[in-house]
Amino acid sequence: MCQGNCYELWFENQSTLPGWAIIYQDRKNASAGPEIQQIAWMVCGANPSSSIQFRWTLDYTFFWVDRASNTRQKKPADPETANSTVLSHNEFGYLLSDPLQEASAGTLRITQDASVPALGQKTLVGIGMSGAGTFAAPVSPNQNLTFTPQPASSYLYYITFGQHALQVGDVLDPSTLNPSRAIRFSPGVASMTAVLDSTNSWTVTQGGPSGDAVVSGSLLYEAGREFDLQLSATV
Repeated sequence: MCQGNCYELWFENQSTLPGWAIIYQDRKNASAGPEIQQIAWMVCGANPSSSIQFRWTLDYTFFWVDRASNTRQKKPADPETANSTVLSHNEFGYLLSDPLQEASAGTLRITQDASVPALGQKTLVGIGMSGAGTFAAPVSPNQNLTFTPQPASSYLYYITFGQHALQVGDVLDPSTLNPSRAIRFSPGVASMTAVLDSTNSWTVTQGGPSGDAVVSGSLLYEAGREFDLQLSATV
């Protein structure tokens, strides 16, 4: 079970359908301008009667992703000690500078310099948590992006499930998804369980799953390491 800076959400697919479990974050988790878009943070397939243990930490990152060239970069960030970076572009691609403490404490700022090309939705820049993107905007020269992360106790996460053609890092529109279930961790709680039943209704409870068979047979999905799926029994 998670402790300290670690959180986990157990998902049990008790519906009759296979699909993709998608977790994303509420926009208020990191207050920013209207140009900021929500990102598919964690995505994993699940057949009926299967379960997934989603796990993450409250560690921030700066990132960019170029869909055209399938390249990306991320840098560790901290709202108090390393909260400002510069995005630039040269003949070799995009580049984030090493974060420094230059922006107002409690914020995360990305400065895009004049070398950044305006390419619409092809390239995104933003912030992430636990090594995976959560919020981003299309790159744009001479523009600043400022995020204000909220306290962990006020964080709101969402989980949805269905035949959605989304991958980790894709921009999403919650209005186009199957109904999402909000997840909020109370103070002192690091584990929650979300169950989708045969009527495609959600039930969310505090703590991990009750059955040993569910725990031992679950896939472990760690944010930022989406290709490192393992049986949780081996972790």
